[in-house]
Amino acid sequence: MTDAYVDLQKAINLYIRAYLEKNKIKKGDQLLKRVYHAIDLMIIKEALNMTDGNKTAVSNLLGIGRITLNNKISSLNINAKQFKKK
Repeated sequence: MTDAYVDLQKAINLYIRAYLEKNKIKKGDQLLKRVYHAIDLMIIKEALNMTDGNKTAVSNLLGIGRITLNNKISSLNINAKQFKKK
C-alpha cells in the first residue's frame, strides 16, 4: 500500500469513528448506505471541480465509465454544469 492510500484510510477511519461517537446509531439506520452516499457526493463534486466539469476526465480520474458517472451525478442530484468554467 502506498502512503497516500494509508493516509486516506486513516482519515476515513477517524471521520467514521467521530461520526459514530457523536451519533447514536441504531439498527436499521443504514449506516453503510449513508457513508457510500456521502463519499460519492464528496468525491464526485471534488473531481468535477478539479476538472472544470469535464465528465470524461472525471470518469477517467475515478476509474468508472461515463454512464456510471452520469447515473451517480443524477442520483446524487449534482448539477455538473456549475463546475464548468465560463
